Amino acid sequence: SVSNVKSQFMKNLLRLEEVMMFCLALYLNSYLPFAGWVFWALFLLPDLGMLGYLVNTWVGAVTYNLFHHK
Repeated sequence: SVSNVKSQFMKNLLRLEEVMMFCLALYLNSYLPFAGWVFWALFLLPDLGMLGYLVNTWVGAVTYNLFHHK
């Protein structure tokens, strides 16, 4: 159906937008006066929110959502 095609198009468009933002971040990072590992450390920083799950599921959910908020 037409609505399914539009829905799939929007999903793919959003994926493309995310990929392009990542590529732009990589490109612009190459002009910064930092070591290459700093980008990847900051890129993976939101995943530290998963450590809240070591306390319990409620704390884990809260910390995960706080760290992953855009």
